[in-house]
Amino acid sequence: MEIIIGTNGFRNLFKRSKIGPLHEVTFVRPNKSIMPRLTETQIAEQLATVPTWQLKEAAIARQFQFKDFPGSIQFVNQVAEAAEAAWHHPDIDIRWNKVHLVLTTHDEGGLTLKDFDLARSFDKIADVLTSLDSPSSQGKEN
Repeated sequence: MEIIIGTNGFRNLFKRSKIGPLHEVTFVRPNKSIMPRLTETQIAEQLATVPTWQLKEAAIARQFQFKDFPGSIQFVNQVAEAAEAAWHHPDIDIRWNKVHLVLTTHDEGGLTLKDFDLARSFDKIADVLTSLDSPSSQGKEN
């Protein structure tokens, strides 16, 4: 029997080897003190670092807008890569040129630093993609 800490370890185990049925694996929840839920004061401090995000109950949300549907999908693909690397996944809603993201840490029942770290990463991804869409970055002359 193997002991797996957290779901990411479980997923990586399946990539490494072919194990049998789930009854052969013991799951151990990661230590909650690693990423504790933020207090109201800490949330307010973190919200100041992501002014385009809005507090929605126990989550933060933002809508991004792009030139067209392929731009939205390109953004979502990069969001997916960043989220997978952090093993923390947002709720995603795509509506043609608009992408709505919601972040919360379900295991902790609210917001953690991980949510705000990813929000900042997603903002940077959007900034890069929208700057690539601007006429000045496409080499157009006046």
